[in-house]
Amino acid sequence: MRVLKFAIVGGINTAVSYLSFVLLTLLNVNYMVSSTCSYLIAVAVSYLLNKRWTFKSSKKTSPLLLSQFVMINLLSLGVNLIVLYLLVEKVSVNIYLAQAIAIIFSMIFNYVGYKWLFVLSGSIGSQKSKEPGGNCPLSRQ
Repeated sequence: MRVLKFAIVGGINTAVSYLSFVLLTLLNVNYMVSSTCSYLIAVAVSYLLNKRWTFKSSKKTSPLLLSQFVMINLLSLGVNLIVLYLLVEKVSVNIYLAQAIAIIFSMIFNYVGYKWLFVLSGSIGSQKSKEPGGNCPLSRQ
């Protein structure tokens, strides 16, 4: 069920991110800048929906939790931008198709990161999960 919820939230975030990207590029904003801005817009939506609905985290929003979430998203943004750059500049893929493909890569990265953050970890440096499978985000759905 969690994966389905993540997919629904992902669909919402993808729509927000992609539509923002298209709008910004139509306004002649550089495609890399457009991708960064649209990604950051979707991060705020993602935090609220994933924390409260997908993972039903009871963790209080704190500077540590927010900084961990931001770190996961910055790394995911890096994944997105690398894939986007390689597809556009090295493989000559259309920027809109390349962005759609790059979003898929960052969604996979985000799921693993969010599951670790909202479900499996207490916080950095905390005790390991006592659930079967330990702290491996891929061990349980």
